[in-house]
Amino acid sequence: MTVAIQGGLKQKQRRAERRLKSEAVLTKLKQQLHTDPDSKLSEAQAVAATFALREQAETGQVLTVEPYLRLFLNLDNKPYSLADHQPFGPLFRTAMVPRCLIIAGRQIGKSQSVMASALMRANWIPGFRQLMICPLYEQVRRLSSLVAKPFIENSPLRTLWTSPTTQQSVLQYSFRNQSRML
Repeated sequence: MTVAIQGGLKQKQRRAERRLKSEAVLTKLKQQLHTDPDSKLSEAQAVAATFALREQAETGQVLTVEPYLRLFLNLDNKPYSLADHQPFGPLFRTAMVPRCLIIAGRQIGKSQSVMASALMRANWIPGFRQLMICPLYEQVRRLSSLVAKPFIENSPLRTLWTSPTTQQSVLQYSFRNQSRML
């Protein structure tokens, strides 16, 4: 009985140490973003930030990844941000909703925002599968080649997300953590 209690205490202590470490990483990231909004992460910093954000999200301390998007995603060689697309902020909350309906006009960034959210979820949640439905194959091809592929190829986390064994085709993207976007 004493051994079980000691084991439980050690496990709680390790969790507390991980939480403190992830808080320190995120605090440092926030300071970096505040002092230099256009800063980019090294691969090691990106890995640490990814694990810290995941840890904080699982404990409910981070409610959205929106402030960190520019560190993980690039589009047209610029850090991705929702500054011009604020209505899409709820897509990046860490708590998932069962359904999401977007009613919007033309040319406001729906495809980019939905794809960015899908990529973040696919790489945030191991084994997560997502189905993207488009009425026509041409729309699937365009979404894949003009939005998804550039996001993946320009991300500082590309080497964490993909490898030679992962599939990157027009109809399917698979990732190292066994997640898929179909």
